This record gives sequence, C-alpha cells and structure tokens, in this order.
Amino acid sequence: MSSVTIRGRDFADAEEAARAFGVKVDTIRRVRAMGKLDRVGLPRGTRLERIKVRGKRFVSVRAAADFFGVSPKTVYGWIAAEARGETLKPVHWKANSRPVRVGAWTFPSINRAERLLGLPRGTFARKDSAARTEAILGAAMRYPGHPASEAIT
Repeated sequence: MSSVTIRGRDFADAEEAARAFGVKVDTIRRVRAMGKLDRVGLPRGTRLERIKVRGKRFVSVRAAADFFGVSPKTVYGWIAAEARGETLKPVHWKANSRPVRVGAWTFPSINRAERLLGLPRGTFARKDSAARTEAILGAAMRYPGHPASEAIT
C-alpha cells in the first residue's frame, strides 16, 4: 500500500499510520476506501475542521450533502474519489426544476427547499391554507442566517 496522509501527517504505509493512531491496519484500509481518513483515532461525534468537496468548503459532510442535494454517503464517496485523484462528474440539477423563493432565500427547487427547511415532503404541494403558509414561514425563520433564527434557539 502507498503512503497515507491523515490530518496533515504523512506515513509511509497503513501499518505505520495504524501504530501512530492506535488502531488496526484494517481500520486504516477501510476508512481510506470510504474517504474518512480524517476521522481515524478520534472519538465518535468529534467535530472536525471544515471539509472541502468539489472545490467548496463546508462545516460538515451533512452541510455538503444538503448543499448538493445528495446523501452524506455520496459526499464521502466524492471525498474518497478526490483523494484518489479521480475527476468527478458534474452535478446536474433536474432540468424541470423551478427556483422557489421563501422569504429572503431562493432555492433551486421545491424539493431542495423542503429538505433544507426541514419540512415534510409535499408541504409546498398541499392546498394553500393558513397552516401551510405558517409552517413554511416558521421554517424559513428558523433557517440559519435568518435574524430571527438566533432569537428562537
């Protein structure tokens, strides 16, 4: 196996990295294949520095997944592919998606707006009612970056 770099430290091979972090060699090989070398030797739930995916920086894998509209598993796959030096295919939004504006934010589609605002699927499609409008506006006010979102927490 070739050299391994974990959180800026270079190792000659997986065996050396495993000794340094107190884990099994197989663990190094598995997490390398998943693109999660940055988590080796850390307790569960430890927050890491920002990650870089497709040329953009994110605070977490979940944030990157939400931004691109994919699952965290897909983002980990991209990280692993980038680490191997592979060229990633471009992300295409659905051709029939229409931008949706909620308050000060514009989302590329209804689906993305519902996901990012934490609304149940189909909320935007429901018959127009006061309850629907209230749910959407309430979610928009809790959305990070909204002036009222800091007051709610």
